[in-house]
Amino acid sequence: MSVQIDTHGESDAAAFEKAIIDLDEIVTCHSVGGGSDFILLVACRDLDAYVSVVRDFGTDCGLS
Repeated sequence: MSVQIDTHGESDAAAFEKAIIDLDEIVTCHSVGGGSDFILLVACRDLDAYVSVVRDFGTDCGLS
């Protein structure tokens, strides 16, 4: 999953990390440049679980 955050300060990246650190479905998170800010590896049991994680992830992390 690719993620873009609205602001790019050091505190913003730290807040994002804090928001995802305890999510079991997020296997890895890489900070990248270009069109996305982060690339996440998400592991779920099926597509319905993935949709739920993506929906909840956006809400919990303040993404739109």
